[in-house]
Amino acid sequence: MKRFNYGFLIVIGILLLFFTIYVVISNQKYTALEKQNQKLKQKVISIENSPSGMSLDDFYLHAQKTKAIKEIFPSDVFFQATSNYIGQNSYQVDIYLKGEPNMQFDAADLVLITDNLQVKKITPGSTFPKYPRKVNKNEQIAVTGTASLNSNVLTLGKPNKLFVSLTIEKKDPEKKGELIMNAVETKVYLMGNYVLDDQKSFGKIKL
Repeated sequence: MKRFNYGFLIVIGILLLFFTIYVVISNQKYTALEKQNQKLKQKVISIENSPSGMSLDDFYLHAQKTKAIKEIFPSDVFFQATSNYIGQNSYQVDIYLKGEPNMQFDAADLVLITDNLQVKKITPGSTFPKYPRKVNKNEQIAVTGTASLNSNVLTLGKPNKLFVSLTIEKKDPEKKGELIMNAVETKVYLMGNYVLDDQKSFGKIKL
């Protein structure tokens, strides 16, 4: 009577075990790859739906703004100004960007025309994290505040804070001086939309 070859069965069992392990691992790798492909497709779709010609930084900034806008209740904002005499024919003019507490904005341009006034100093406020433009030329003042993207965190401008402070001196102490807001060039934007209320903003300041 022949003896049954148990060694053969052991070899077959080991082979089946390795084959099962191989199939399981392959399926796991395939599932992980499919998930990566789906995420990549979603990113591609998002990029295709975003404004054309954007760099990676621009795309990220656009995505951050889109997220931020969902948390903002849009409302009009306006510039408000105060003036104080500080002696020696000089004044300090503080200009604020006012609005609802939950309002935010991504950029603002304030353009002022001077009459019988000389602006001695421009001091940016805290409305925006960045002030890339501060121009004092040909009896015109231009100040620009913008949002910033730092360490993947987008910081927008916030209302009810000082936008800019100006130290001003009269050219002729015997005459009145005026600081006039250029309503055409003064702008405030949120996601590219104009949100400045010209009627509420100050028109001019007499010194």
